[in-house]
Amino acid sequence: MPVHKIVFLAAILSLTFGSLLCQGAGAQKPPKVLNVADFGAVGDGKTDDQDALTKVFNIASLDNHAIVTFPAGTYLHSGTLEIGGDVTVLGEGATLQGMNASAQTLSLDRVFVNKLNVSAVAGGTAIKSDQDAVFTLVDCKIQGGTDCLDMTSVRNCTIRNCTFLPGTNGVALKVTTCTGIGIENNTFSGSGSASSQTAIQCSGTGITVGTGNTFSNLNFAINATNVNQMKIAGNTFSKCASSISVQNSQTVEIDSNSLANTDRIYVFNSNPVAITKNLFANIQTQAVLSSTNGGTVRIHGNNIINCGLSSSTTPPAVIYSDGKEFVPFKGSLSITDNIYIGNTQNLKYFIETPVSSAKLAGNKTNTILPNKVGP
Repeated sequence: MPVHKIVFLAAILSLTFGSLLCQGAGAQKPPKVLNVADFGAVGDGKTDDQDALTKVFNIASLDNHAIVTFPAGTYLHSGTLEIGGDVTVLGEGATLQGMNASAQTLSLDRVFVNKLNVSAVAGGTAIKSDQDAVFTLVDCKIQGGTDCLDMTSVRNCTIRNCTFLPGTNGVALKVTTCTGIGIENNTFSGSGSASSQTAIQCSGTGITVGTGNTFSNLNFAINATNVNQMKIAGNTFSKCASSISVQNSQTVEIDSNSLANTDRIYVFNSNPVAITKNLFANIQTQAVLSSTNGGTVRIHGNNIINCGLSSSTTPPAVIYSDGKEFVPFKGSLSITDNIYIGNTQNLKYFIETPVSSAKLAGNKTNTILPNKVGP
């Protein structure tokens, strides 16, 4: 193996598994390095490499901290590939391509994957993981025939610096009953709202979306239901028919995101809720629509330029918030230090709330839009 490869592998190991190359008594043996080409994988984009890839991953899963490497190429497979057992996969830009809709590319458990492109044909899911799996994806490109990555009951997973391209009617990340999911610095791209593509669809999950993710040309950027601890912070949204929609969830924090030429933040029937320090520009309907949320609802420090651009803006306000039981509202609603400038067409109010006890302070606008507080 060339010297530069050995150095690269040692660096990966030090970051991923600790000092496995140390010398002296009691030191662990160096990990086994398995090149898929040595097991008969061709990677020419024509040959079915299913048998060779199955063999190498089976061997890797039995060896503590094995490394699987891919030379450049496109590796076709006709069935499911399962990877598990503390395995590191170094793709170096190689592509795994399913040959049919049932050819699920990866089933992950205790796996670190770096620089691997994974692609599925129409109707297929590129990657699926479940049953308490723990994995990390870094610098990968995932293209779904329909869905890109389907996760159920996995835990403590990290997805970083990846590109996701869902198929028509597809979801980039489908996250169900998972815990400890971290998503940062990824790119989620669709082909327009007519293709009904969703970046992140999650339910029954604890998830952090941020920082540095970008969402564009999607029907839904983030669509969350029944989530416990939802944090969306430091992300960028553009040209999405629905930017952020969170419903029936606990502990919702939406902070310091940038939304431009897109649609609103919508939070429904959730508690507590904090929507703070977001930047909005050219929003189709309301900037913030907070509906029937209970407990503590805080809408603070958001800067908004031009919203209500659509004639379907109802209620016709820049910020609208009501309470779950607003006569009287059993909770605390504060709308403070928000700023609005720009469009007034299709709008009647800067801030509208039927909650008479709502705290409004420090909000500023250079328009003629008044506030409306109370029934």
